Amino acid sequence: MKRLHTIVPALFLACLALPAQDVSGLEFSIRLYNQRIYYPDSPIQIKITLTNAGARDISFKIADQRIHSFGFDMRTISNTRVPESEFFITHRIQNQPVFYRTITLLPGEEYAIVEDLKDYCAVTEPGVYVIQGLFYPDLYTASSTPILSNRLILTVHPPMDTLKEAGVRVETQTGEVLKAQPLPPDEVVRTVIEARQKGQWERFFLFIDLEALYTRDRTRRQRYLNAAEEDRIRLLEEFKRGLTQQVVDQDIVLIPQEFEIVKTEYTSREGSVRVIEKFKYPTYTEVKEYTYSLQKRDGIWYIVDYTVQNLRTE
Repeated sequence: MKRLHTIVPALFLACLALPAQDVSGLEFSIRLYNQRIYYPDSPIQIKITLTNAGARDISFKIADQRIHSFGFDMRTISNTRVPESEFFITHRIQNQPVFYRTITLLPGEEYAIVEDLKDYCAVTEPGVYVIQGLFYPDLYTASSTPILSNRLILTVHPPMDTLKEAGVRVETQTGEVLKAQPLPPDEVVRTVIEARQKGQWERFFLFIDLEALYTRDRTRRQRYLNAAEEDRIRLLEEFKRGLTQQVVDQDIVLIPQEFEIVKTEYTSREGSVRVIEKFKYPTYTEVKEYTYSLQKRDGIWYIVDYTVQNLRTE
């Protein structure tokens, strides 16, 4: 945000008639502040930017309680208007003095803030919405006409628990919906290792064949083959939980400080990737060579096995 030329604290009374500010040349735009997956119960941050695109100074008022300066028109794709939030209604209609600042922008300067859309609109259902910002340069009154912003398309997804129940992988840290991409074997391995380095478990499991890893152990394989379908699901869930807790197959979940892919070989259905991985401890660094075995199914490569060889310490 650029320098604000003038900021003057003041008090606005609804009953006081003030001359309207000349804000010709003021551009008003909105965008999603962080590109992420949004849910009905998550904040939806909108970046608001006011830019002086004219050749002279422009002044306008910004209320300390910003709902007296801004609003949002939010509609479904069938053009049904989303109602205002309880917070918005309570604070917009209350009969209280409105404190504000007068802000003056020089030509080319801008004023930017971030607001939570849910302070303005009651976003309670998943769906696709169209949002347009409303700005009141002289603060909101029943008769004031707002400046309109560009329009945004916003997708609100079902709650994360609902997505997981439907088998959709969701990265917990970012809320991103994950889908395996048709990457080559070396990039699959790179994605898995980097996900482990970042603590992104769902991304880590995206290219892991849990059944194949579980049954690589002879005892577990026999237990799995003798189990009913519902018990197999339970065994794999327990195995997955054990991996995240690092109590089973610890080699594949160790976090390397650095790694280098040194060789990749594959046919149309099978592949192997050799990686040198370094693990740092307080007094030394352990160097190991991992060989990941992969199989291709429906155009996606999955890790089905691995071996580890200790090379040296540094």
